[in-house]
Amino acid sequence: MVHGKGDFDLEGLPYLAEDTPAAAVPRLRAVAALSEASAALHADHAARLATLL
Repeated sequence: MVHGKGDFDLEGLPYLAEDTPAAAVPRLRAVAALSEASAALHADHAARLATLL
């Protein structure tokens, strides 16, 4: 992915950290962690649903 202002993905977090005020970096890392947890939960739910169908 080409990174520019406003782009966000988990791989882009180090790029954002270079461009972002230091105070915001911990919040960005927390958002990234929540995003990963959410994706894992959705994948688990999809797998469980697939076993029911």
